[in-house]
Amino acid sequence: MTAHLPCSTRLVLFLDIDGVLHSEDAQLAGIDYVTEALRVGMVRGQVNPTALGLLCPHRQQLLADILARHEHVDVVLSSSWRHWEGFHYLDPNDMRDELFERRHVQSLDWIKRWMIPELAHRLIGKTPPNGSRLQQVRIAADALSRNGYSPYWVALDDQASHFPGIAPFYQENGHERVNNPNVAPEEIVVLVDGRFGLREVSALALDRALAHASQAANQHIPPLSAIGAGG
Repeated sequence: MTAHLPCSTRLVLFLDIDGVLHSEDAQLAGIDYVTEALRVGMVRGQVNPTALGLLCPHRQQLLADILARHEHVDVVLSSSWRHWEGFHYLDPNDMRDELFERRHVQSLDWIKRWMIPELAHRLIGKTPPNGSRLQQVRIAADALSRNGYSPYWVALDDQASHFPGIAPFYQENGHERVNNPNVAPEEIVVLVDGRFGLREVSALALDRALAHASQAANQHIPPLSAIGAGG
């Protein structure tokens, strides 16, 4: 990998978890009592997600190594993990600390606890709960752009359906990989194969995507939305 020039403004990486930091087969997709109890156990620090095949340390390290090359990039969680609400599935006789649970779910402290330190300290927030994935990302990006961040953003996900109308910078399906390095830097999507999650080849694609967005931010290229808004 080649060295990248420092960026004069901060950028955001919107991070999915299921299918990225672990394979889609490992995700907790159900809403039954057992599944919800596992979620609550993770929030409370009682269940280690790695024991369930979740939040793979190797994939976390791959991502952290790329982010280490882009110190101006912060991470915002776009995954469904950011708004887990399963506490009402617990045994009604179970002692609950709703303030603790609410505080930790809203602050993402519980997820940071299970992330490797190099990744946890880059996580600054989460997308809002309403709307489609793309709408949530755009709302969060707009709010951040009014608070010192670049309007450009990069999303790391495994579902093309989350980003309708956006040609991905990189997309993989097994051993088939499609690179489109000439996409506009305003909204960059990197799509991994959810059966495998983040791998070395997709991590390198993310590195290139972040460099592409950073270069545009350094050159102060106005985003397409701003150009279209002109008279």
